[in-house]
Amino acid sequence: MDNHTLIFCGMVVTLTTTLGMIITQLTRKTYPFFAYWTIGWSSRTLGFLIYASLPGIPTTMVLAGCLDSLGVIAKNRGVLVFRGRHQANYLWEILGLVLWTSLFAYLTYSHQINDRVMLYSIYHSAYYARGVAILLSRHPPYAGVGDVLLAGSLGVWAILDLTRGIFTWRYSQPIMDYLPSHPLMSIYVITTLLLVMMMALGQIMMNSQRLEYDYRLAQLQLEAELIQRKENELELKSHRNQLEELVKMRTAELSLSESKFRVLVEQSLVGIFIYQGGYLRYANEALCQMLGYASVDEFVNRIPIFDLVPTQDRLSMYQRITHEMPGQKDGVTYNIGLLRRNGKIVDVDLLSRAIKYVGKPATIGVVIDVSERNHATEALRALASRLQTVREEERTRIARDIHDDLGQTMAGLKMKMGWLKKTTGYQRFI
Repeated sequence: MDNHTLIFCGMVVTLTTTLGMIITQLTRKTYPFFAYWTIGWSSRTLGFLIYASLPGIPTTMVLAGCLDSLGVIAKNRGVLVFRGRHQANYLWEILGLVLWTSLFAYLTYSHQINDRVMLYSIYHSAYYARGVAILLSRHPPYAGVGDVLLAGSLGVWAILDLTRGIFTWRYSQPIMDYLPSHPLMSIYVITTLLLVMMMALGQIMMNSQRLEYDYRLAQLQLEAELIQRKENELELKSHRNQLEELVKMRTAELSLSESKFRVLVEQSLVGIFIYQGGYLRYANEALCQMLGYASVDEFVNRIPIFDLVPTQDRLSMYQRITHEMPGQKDGVTYNIGLLRRNGKIVDVDLLSRAIKYVGKPATIGVVIDVSERNHATEALRALASRLQTVREEERTRIARDIHDDLGQTMAGLKMKMGWLKKTTGYQRFI
């Protein structure tokens, strides 16, 4: 196989490999180490294209060699990152690249072709051997066939480059700048192209292994989370059942308490109300009947409280509402008149105290109809007055009767005593 064919095959293989790495980097989930490998392949491919396009020019060869070595360093850095050895220092790699490029340029410009090829081969062989050592020194959980394939490829490439360096050192005839004329060089180039494809395949497999490992971890974590979630759901279901039972019990208790309260309030013989913001917010049936309304809806939240009070009592009612009621937590009792629906006034005793109703200050009160009691009191007062009058009249009559009867008797006695005195002459009776 002639040199031009080897160069063309090398260009096709390196371009295809680099494009495959770039496409994988852009279209698949990859890790940071894969980016180093992609940069490494791109750098080496660019160097190879420059070397193949402009052969024989020293500057071109120096630039191509620098890019090729930079690609090798980037690949080796990817292996370090893949194995978790992020602490490796860039400084030594940069210094090594600068020193190698300087020595490579010196040998190129001084036309020491054999020494240049030997330097290139030994330098790359050392980096490949280092990559093999890194891959074989650590075995993370995500290591697999890809690691073995990459380590094998690097190992074979390190042996080939070392063999090439030794061969160049022992070969006294000057070697050509871009391809040696020795027949074994064709085998070397073909083997190298195979190793390129195997390395790229190994690197892609290593990225896939890491993805598979992470997916497996994620799956295990997801399964653990699902198990934990099921346990939590069962626990929540148990708590929910307990809570539902408690809610049912509490609801039954509240319903019983509410029914007791409703019976107590609605069937109460006295009126009960809640006052807030100028209106009655609640009133029971007894108060509704007391005021003469057919339903509490006719005046609750509809009629201002002052419209339920006679005109003469509104001022005192206003003073009690604004000054006495808000501060009376222990309750206060007073007598007042309320207007019935028909305009008549009903006398009531009102007992009230301050409370909180739906989070706002309010007043709760009990209203007792004392109209009949007041009427009875007035009747008793009238009766007492009448009794007093009769008593005084009777006393006067008795005193008059006693005075008249006793006066006549005393006068008769006096006359008889006078007669006895005259007839008997006995002075002792006088």
